[in-house]
Amino acid sequence: MKQILSLFILIITSSVIQGQTTTDSTKGIDFPKTESIKIIEPEFDGFVVYANDSVGNGIRLEIKESKLKDTYSAFGVVSMVKQFKDGNTVVVKECCSNVRTTQRKNLNFLVILQERVDPTEYIKIFQLKKEKKQRSVKAFNIDYGGVNKDVSVEDNKEGYLRFTYKKYGQRHYLITIDVLEPGEYAITLNSGKLGNFNLFGVD
Repeated sequence: MKQILSLFILIITSSVIQGQTTTDSTKGIDFPKTESIKIIEPEFDGFVVYANDSVGNGIRLEIKESKLKDTYSAFGVVSMVKQFKDGNTVVVKECCSNVRTTQRKNLNFLVILQERVDPTEYIKIFQLKKEKKQRSVKAFNIDYGGVNKDVSVEDNKEGYLRFTYKKYGQRHYLITIDVLEPGEYAITLNSGKLGNFNLFGVD
């Protein structure tokens, strides 16, 4: 059973890394006036910075590694019912991010630039489900197919939020998200909903 679960994780990881979304990030969104933003470029790569003001260093988003939701029963064995229900869900610890902003029009973030790669292919923004001790999101779709049939795993492309972007400084994009409803959110830089989550909350 552990070998089957490991195979699921391997297939899922490969699928998410290769997964792409066809969502048009600019359709229906007006480009905001961002010329006044002069946040200092982050010194280190791999972090997402919230441009909370027009000057200064900005606020580095909380970063946590996501993991597959536990599908083990109270007796330490894999529950097939839980695996079917929750095996496609990833979680991060704690209910809420310590990086907060109020609901407003146009939230701006600095994200590392990847040369010759469309930002909409590797920057993914999505809302998380707030739970008592964790935040979660459905990361992929699993089709078990039935007995003696192959398992099909696909990146869950639903729920990605649209954003606009422009080159900023030497190594970054300034991305802008339209108004978000109150809740918990994540930004990933690996074309899917696994890996490190850059987290923030809207009140």
